Amino acid sequence: MSGISDRLPGSSQLECPECKSPISIYTYGQARYVGCPSCHRLYKYQNQNLVHTMQFKEHVKFILPLGIKANMEKGTYILTGIATKHIPAYKIQWTEYLFFNPIHGYLSLSENSGHWMLMEVIRDYPRELGDIETSVVFRNELYHLINRDQVQTKYAVGEFPSKVHSPIKADEFIRPPWMLAREKQEDCHEWYLGKYMEPKDVQALFKDNVLLPQRVGIGAAQPSTERLSHVQLKALWAVFSMLLIIIAITIGSFTKTEEVFAVHLNEISTITNHSNGNSSSTNATTEQAKLMDSLLTEFQQGSNAYYSQTADTTHPIVTESFDVHGTRPVNLEAHFYANITNDWNYAECYLVNDNTGETTVFWQDIEYYQGFSDGEHWTEGQRDPSKTISSVNPGRYHLNILLKGGSKDIIKMNIKLVQGENIISNFWLCLLLFSLLPIALLIKSYSFEKKRWMNSDYSPYESNE
Repeated sequence: MSGISDRLPGSSQLECPECKSPISIYTYGQARYVGCPSCHRLYKYQNQNLVHTMQFKEHVKFILPLGIKANMEKGTYILTGIATKHIPAYKIQWTEYLFFNPIHGYLSLSENSGHWMLMEVIRDYPRELGDIETSVVFRNELYHLINRDQVQTKYAVGEFPSKVHSPIKADEFIRPPWMLAREKQEDCHEWYLGKYMEPKDVQALFKDNVLLPQRVGIGAAQPSTERLSHVQLKALWAVFSMLLIIIAITIGSFTKTEEVFAVHLNEISTITNHSNGNSSSTNATTEQAKLMDSLLTEFQQGSNAYYSQTADTTHPIVTESFDVHGTRPVNLEAHFYANITNDWNYAECYLVNDNTGETTVFWQDIEYYQGFSDGEHWTEGQRDPSKTISSVNPGRYHLNILLKGGSKDIIKMNIKLVQGENIISNFWLCLLLFSLLPIALLIKSYSFEKKRWMNSDYSPYESNE
């Protein structure tokens, strides 16, 4: 880096009136207060004289030494003053390193628990939002209040352009990695704009290697490690979901569905009434069969392939053969229906290729129960479940079916096979799999932000503590 901004003035030497140690002055007429690093006294610098103001009760070891040079973006700066500040109410403290360049003025590099912020005075003040004291607008960006505290100086060495030991009313507004800070003292009122700096970037400012402390916790303006913000993640998820829906609709519009097989199974039990020897049970059973036939009509409507076949609960039922069309494996959707109430049926099906004998097994429980509890009607199960049979090769097939029933005298069941139906579960599975990463990133980002705000009185995240 070269140019006039890199030319730093030489220092003048003062002698501490108390301990007689030399004190270097780099800012000359801009220095108003000077702290002696040897005896820890603070002086007012007036007419090239040092007037004793106070003595600090304790002193702090600093990471950077006075006089070190830093290669900032605008030029070379020199460290002229160091102040440790704290908030007594919360036992929080940090260190501010004040750098000076004769052309560009001051920059403040602050360090708190290994987190670094580079701050600079700004003259275009942020716009406050009326009665909303927790947000300001700066250069069309919204910043949120994270801290509002009374700050005191614990220790200071070097030279300062303002009353460094005076209490400060400080407000900090963040839009990571940026921060706006407002400081009010009895002799000045300034706004600062700062940006969070990674430790490697701080190290790069100095020619010599500097031992920097490890970061602890999350800094007030530390950016999230995720490259995408909440809004960007949600927008990306929404776009992908819309594309997935469009693809599903497009595939569905070009997919031809075909009913390849349908059968109505009917079995009437031979159970008789042992309490009396009449045939009333047979008549009742016949009436039940007629009633159930009418209830099954709705499921059968629209099917050209339905045929009736007597059911048998003691032997397998072998159906007529049917064809699965196409040139590549397809999915079949098996639809079941049984008009049962407070009962169950079970079908175990074997899809057998007539030519090769290749067999695919699938089964289905059909349960439906209902009743009243505390005056409320409830239901459980369903009368018309379905099941997907994947990767069925084209060819001629038949079904072998084993039926079981519950306590009723009649088993009536419809089974229908449809080729080419869109499997909605595939859509939901794709959506779920894609959602896992955005959801995980959102949870991680939420946790990061909640930790950032955990010590703030203005946290947007509710706390149960």
